[in-house]
Amino acid sequence: MKILTSFLFICICTSAIADAYPTWTELEPLFGEKVESERMKTFAQKWGLRKRAKGSSGSFWPRNHSYSLLFERSMIRTIILDVLPPPDGYGEKHWTEYKQDLPFGIRPTDMAEQLSERFGKSTSKKGTTWEHNGFRIWAIFSKSSGKLSELYIRKLKQKKP
Repeated sequence: MKILTSFLFICICTSAIADAYPTWTELEPLFGEKVESERMKTFAQKWGLRKRAKGSSGSFWPRNHSYSLLFERSMIRTIILDVLPPPDGYGEKHWTEYKQDLPFGIRPTDMAEQLSERFGKSTSKKGTTWEHNGFRIWAIFSKSSGKLSELYIRKLKQKKP
């Protein structure tokens, strides 16, 4: 009976965590982390992440698809946060938006103008990419509503002195 109770407890807790959301302070240290490192393995197990790879590139994502960790050459290089839930008819019912605070003071209601006020002139012709505090932030806006839809965040390489 104790074994069955323990098993049920583990299943319930794992399911609850898989539908939870790590904070940005938990995600940010993963930049540059090797996919097979203990830190990454622990994080993936804690949050119930799935993995897809082709060679040394691929991604990790949770069951709810609210964020993704993209890796290149077996290292985490980009983090995608889904700011809006998926459009109707796209994905599964359990897919959702990232429900923690967005990094760098970004709000889900921000438009390109607000991001330019906060981070300065965009580095892209389209006006949707900024560099801030050692990161490149690429904002995707919904074509239908104009709302902030996704954030692609990549840590910039440190310049050598």
